[in-house]
Order: sequence, then C-alpha cells, then structure tokens
Amino acid sequence: MALANFLGKSALSASLVLKDFNYENFKQILLSHRIRICFDKKTIASNEGFATVDLLVRLLSRLYPNLNLQCTDGSSPECDHLSEQALAINPEIDLTELIPTVVINVGGKEVDFSCLKFYIGSDQWLAKFSLIKPQLSGHSNNRFGAGAAACFAAANLFRHVFSDQLPGKIDQDFIYSVFNGSIQDEAIQGPVIKTISLEDTVLIGLGAIGNGVAWALTELPISGSLHAVDGERIDLSNLQRYVLAVQNDINQQKSTVIKRYLNQNDVNTYPLNFDEYLLKRGNHYIFRCVVCVDTAEDRRMVQGSLPKKLINAWTQQEQCGVSRHFDFINEPCLACLYHPVKEQKSLPMKIAESLGLSAGPHILMVRDYMAKYRTVDIPLIQLIAGVKGIAPSSLLPYVGKSLNVFYSEVICGGVMIQLTGGTQQEAAEVPAAFESAMAGILLAAELVIDCAQLSNHKPATIHKLNLLRPITRYTYDAVNKFQTPDCICHDDVYCNQYIEKWNNKPKARSHTTSDQVPFSHSHTI
Repeated sequence: MALANFLGKSALSASLVLKDFNYENFKQILLSHRIRICFDKKTIASNEGFATVDLLVRLLSRLYPNLNLQCTDGSSPECDHLSEQALAINPEIDLTELIPTVVINVGGKEVDFSCLKFYIGSDQWLAKFSLIKPQLSGHSNNRFGAGAAACFAAANLFRHVFSDQLPGKIDQDFIYSVFNGSIQDEAIQGPVIKTISLEDTVLIGLGAIGNGVAWALTELPISGSLHAVDGERIDLSNLQRYVLAVQNDINQQKSTVIKRYLNQNDVNTYPLNFDEYLLKRGNHYIFRCVVCVDTAEDRRMVQGSLPKKLINAWTQQEQCGVSRHFDFINEPCLACLYHPVKEQKSLPMKIAESLGLSAGPHILMVRDYMAKYRTVDIPLIQLIAGVKGIAPSSLLPYVGKSLNVFYSEVICGGVMIQLTGGTQQEAAEVPAAFESAMAGILLAAELVIDCAQLSNHKPATIHKLNLLRPITRYTYDAVNKFQTPDCICHDDVYCNQYIEKWNNKPKARSHTTSDQVPFSHSHTI
C-alpha cells in the first residue's frame, strides 16, 4: 500500500477538522485520488518555479499516496530529483503516471486535462492562484510568494478531496501579498531583497514552523549569524508536517536537519532547550527572537528573557499566523497573547483523559505512574486496551516506556487513532503540513522585512490566515496591551530591566561560545 508509515499522525490532524471522521474512510479517500504536478522547462529552471514545485512535493507526498510529476514540454532531470525527494519522505508512494483526479500546474503553460486544475505561480512577494488560466513564476531568489502559492494549492487540494466533510469551498482566482497580507487589487509587491543582516537573531523551535522558516530563507542574501535552538530529536510522527524532514532524519537532532539545509549560510545550531541555550550563551542580550515553540509556557519564558524584539508564529485549529512584538513597554508583549486566563489542566489529567482514564481512581493511578517514574506495564496496557476496545497485543511494544513517551507516541503520534479506527477524536492540536509551512513562510518574511527595514509602516500586531476556508481581505488583527497587572509587561521590575538593557546597551550584541565565531553587523535597526 502506498500510504505513508506516519499516516496515523496525518489522520489525527484530519480528525480535528473533518466531519464524521473515520480512519478507514480517510484512507480510502486518499487512495482514490491521483495528484499530478505539472510544470514546463522554463518554469522549473526559474528560482521561484522550482521553489514552488519543491515545496509542493514536500507537502503533498506526506499525505497523498499517488503523486506524479510531469514536465509538459519534454523530459527534465528535475523530475528525477523531485521524485527522489518524494520517496525519501514516503518510500511507499506511488509515482506512476496514471490519469489524474486533480492537477496542480505551476507556470505559464496550459495543460489539457478534464479533471479539476489549480494554476499557481508567483512574483517575488506575490502568490498567484487561479482555476482557469496559467500563472507565471518569477526568477527572483525570494521564495515567499512561491512558497505561499504552494501552500494555497495544497490547502485547496485538501478542501476538494475532503469536500463532503469540510465547510470551506475552494478558492476563486486571487493574488496574495506575503509582504503585507493584502489580496487582489490591494496586493502590494514588496521591495527587491538585496541584502539582509540578521544581526543577533535567535530562532527558537525547529519543529514544523521552524522547518518552514528554514525552507523560506534559503537562497536569500543573508549575512550575519542565525542561532537555531531546539533540544529535541525528530521522530517518525514528525514527518507528517516537517517539510525538511525525511525518513533518514528519524532520531536525528532537529538542529542537525536545519544546519544541513541552511549550510550555505552562517548558521549556529544548538541541540538545547532555550534555558540551556541562555546558559551556554553567557548573556541575556538577545536583540531579536524568532519564536516557533509549541506551548504558551515556552513563549512566556522567551518573553521573560526580555529580547529587544520578538516575532512569533503559531498554528491552531483553522488558523495560522504571526505576531510582532517590537516594544515591550508600549505595545502588547508576547506574554499578552498567551496570558493564562483560565486554569490549565495538569499533564497527568491530559494524559488520563486522552487514554480514556478520566475516572477518579484512574487519574490517581496515572499521577502515581508519573510521580514514581513507573514505566508502562502489562496491567496498564490491559486497562487502556479495555477502555479503548482494542487488542492489548497492539500496545505491547510500548511496555517499558515512560508514560510521557507512551502519550507522545501513541496519542500524539496518531497510533491510537489507527487502532481505534478514528471514531474517537483525541484532544491534540495537530495542524496540516500546509498550515505549518505557511506559518513558517510568514515568519521568515517578517524576519526579512524587519532585518532589511523594508517597510515604513507600523504593522498590526497579528497577521493570520485560515487555509481551510476561502481567503478573505481581512487578515490583520490589532491587539491591545493586556489590561491586567499580572502580565509581565505591567511589572515595574521587568519594564525597568528592559529599559536598562536596551537604552544603555548596543542595539545588537554579538556573543561567543566555545563552538562559535563572532559575526559582523552591516547596520543596526
């Protein structure tokens, strides 16, 4: 079967948005579709055209088992390279040239198929989408419009394939500006990207969004150093939406994958958690943090280190976006957006509920396992299997693992949804690959705009998109500074420390550690 070996995680993602989700039905729908990506030689030879096709392959081969690449005006060596990329992601994928059910055409040439066709292209900061006519691809080294076009195509494909279970229809023709979030006649082309000095920029979190950031930054004229921080390793379920990750990356440090992909730039990678990185760094004078971590707690911790500037990206159910935090004193800080306004469930409670062990005695048992570092054993396996209505033998490979690991691999990794047939939706936030990639592209774009001082206008705090519904003109949100004395940006100690740090210190400070070379600054912001 051509379905990926991490399909359970994809199913978990889909179960959160598809009406009446059933795992077997989900598989059959995917197997019934044959997706073809078409391009011509001129398009694939252009920087933006190749970038669009490359990201399409990286997105679609993670979900669709039948995918074919076609150069419409003759053979192309890029087809072989891109096919190898698809196989590296899903070794079982079927690349046979069959009659397609959907065609995605990149570039300016018409294609003659009777099925649904999406025409996409780009021009620097602009992404172009059409149902009726081909769209040209530009030759710049700016990947933002090209990447956004691929994400829009993948989103519309998902909406079409699962149209009976989704409220959102496919888009009509539009142009979208990654530069300012506008569409159609209001879509503004951004400036040509000439040079980008990153100064002191720390990328925190190298997961799905961080992968999107790295993909978008490659080929750009970057100087200075990017400090990429993440202490985790890649596991099989991560392949569901990490656009840079392939099967051979499993068990590798996430930082290793980012370093390999951005090896043409001066990238310092750290297989550390953020607090560990601060200790290694030796100072807290971080000029700019690019934040793509998973939890509100981690975001508040990053804001608490008081960088000069923060740019943040997120995905949540039916939304992806970025937020900007350039003035801790006078504007909403990152903690304002993630202030705990209600009591949060404890981790033992979340694990107990996800395993169907929400009864009082069972919750106490889960707490006992975690508090005493007890590993998963046969009695626990039998209890969970009985509650979930599955064979205990299916969970035996997890005996001896910690409950945290069991939760991560079985619940968050999508194993349970495969075993139960998907009739029980699990409590987890698992966006689609195209949502995470788009968040990363938007985040990288905001980083470049800030570093290169490309905009004279003060942007709204939030720029967001819902890729599960047709695009709208209103993608920005203004946010007021959180009106509570509990947020750290209302705390005199934090405010005075921020003022002291950034009024009396250089705007950007280099730093060295034992494995790092100082970097130069071409300008200050």
